[in-house]
Amino acid sequence: MLISLSLMLIYLSVAPTRLSNANYGSDGGDFLAAVLTTGIPHPTGYPTYTLLGRLFQLIPLSTPVFRGMLESLLPAALAAGLLTAWMCFVLGAKTPAHLGAALLAGIAWGVAPLLFSQAVIVEVHGLQALFIILALWWVTLNLTHTPGQEVKGLLGLSFLVGLGFGNHLLIALLIPAGVFAILYMARQTRDWKLVLAQGTLVVMGMLVYLYLPLSAKNYPAINWGNPQAWRGFLWDISADPYQGLLFHINTPTLLDRLRSIASLLLDQFGFLGLAAGAIGVIQYSFRIKWLRWVLVWIFFAYLAFAIGYSTGDSVGYLIPAVMAFAIWIGLSIPSLISIHWKRIPIGALLAVLLTFSIWMRIPGTRSRLDPRLQDQPAQYAEQLLQQAPDKAIIYTTTDQDTFPLWYYHFGLGERPDLRIIVLPLTQFVWYQQALVHTYTNLNYPALYTTDQPDADWGKAIAGLNPSHPVCNTRLSAESDTGVAFQCGHP
Repeated sequence: MLISLSLMLIYLSVAPTRLSNANYGSDGGDFLAAVLTTGIPHPTGYPTYTLLGRLFQLIPLSTPVFRGMLESLLPAALAAGLLTAWMCFVLGAKTPAHLGAALLAGIAWGVAPLLFSQAVIVEVHGLQALFIILALWWVTLNLTHTPGQEVKGLLGLSFLVGLGFGNHLLIALLIPAGVFAILYMARQTRDWKLVLAQGTLVVMGMLVYLYLPLSAKNYPAINWGNPQAWRGFLWDISADPYQGLLFHINTPTLLDRLRSIASLLLDQFGFLGLAAGAIGVIQYSFRIKWLRWVLVWIFFAYLAFAIGYSTGDSVGYLIPAVMAFAIWIGLSIPSLISIHWKRIPIGALLAVLLTFSIWMRIPGTRSRLDPRLQDQPAQYAEQLLQQAPDKAIIYTTTDQDTFPLWYYHFGLGERPDLRIIVLPLTQFVWYQQALVHTYTNLNYPALYTTDQPDADWGKAIAGLNPSHPVCNTRLSAESDTGVAFQCGHP
């Protein structure tokens, strides 16, 4: 656990206490508002993350933002430590070279800018890193399982993999490797009861999604999709509003992303790390059959998804691919150690230089990804809530101007006299129902029976409530916070 403890201290050195939009963390306000109100964040609802977030909010430390960040920090650091342990298990022999390989892989993944960036913000990817390494352990133990061996670890990991679906559905990209590993184990052991038990426990873990309809019945303020009905539940878990983003990028963008792969890996590990990873993937031969191809699958499956998902923050989905490359970097050590020239241990010197280069990147990564330097969401929300007239209706239009207000207004309970209405969401029946249950003293137009895109239902609310001042927000390049607002009467 030395790797995990070291990373915790490094991450804590830049831990934020205020809402930030650093490192693609603009969804933090939505997640925190849902956690603090026992609500449902944007699809896919993230029930595992939300429920665990409730536990983290019980920690008597600092602010809700800090406690929410801990839900990323602790799992990310633990994930890197578990990767080190996995390397020790896979390498088998306890030689200095193998121990060095395990330690290097864990620290290389832990301080890679991509995992570092997600470990210090309020997001799901830090926790997802933990579920990814647990899933890799699950696959590996199935590939190595023999008759009569202890099965508690396999069964426990099966349940945790199921819970991982409740944090982010993209863990499904590991299911082909998992199914193959289970079937391989069954062929070797003829233990089909263990196959059934593992499958059952995965499904039991996925039952965490029952949180969505149970929470929705109470009409929390943050209630994306209102999934108490089957239609809303499917809308949430299928990520319906985002399906059009998958593999829907134009050719120039696709080519640009393909060209950026090498530079992304270079940014994670440097020139020496890039070269070491190439050596590791080519040179090292696993004693565990099929494990080489499991890592290749992880790398290319997540790489393909991140390239094909048409959002600016899709880089976060590359964390498993970066993990695979960190493993390959570690696997280069046994090959390097064997290199000698006239009794000079050139390979050992290269291994030391490689390790030193990884550690030397930490200060630059820390400075570049410090979320405390980008607290514009907190500034914007605090300014608006301070200046908004009494009982104002605040119209928002984007995630950037909505989620920070949700955190302060719903999560922290500030300015309960205000009424925040997200205009693009008013086309949805579920959001109209949420507003009616949240702001009971407003007059509303007749509720829709079906969703009606581009309708003016939300704008009509101001006219039906003339005694309420109106504030309109907008993205602004001129504003210090990136969002401007103007208040007046309808």
